[in-house]
Amino acid sequence: MAQKIFKEQAKNEDLIVEDLSQDAESFKQFLLNKQKYIPIKRGDFLIRNFGNLEIEVKCLNFYESTGKMVFNIKCDNFERHSNMQDSLKHQ
Repeated sequence: MAQKIFKEQAKNEDLIVEDLSQDAESFKQFLLNKQKYIPIKRGDFLIRNFGNLEIEVKCLNFYESTGKMVFNIKCDNFERHSNMQDSLKHQ
């Protein structure tokens, strides 16, 4: 659901959005060490036309809590996002 909403909003803002592959092969390039498995959480989309930037976007599930929309992210997913950020620093 979050991905669909994001794509609709991005289209309305004239953003070029590329779907990022989530298959095992595409994740290999982000591993820091070929002998050690490091779990990562890759983005769902890449925005191509936002100034001089390329922005990787991860769409999370959201829900309403106390009258506000909030994202639902699991603790182990937070660690995977952190690992992804660290792997980008080493490229």
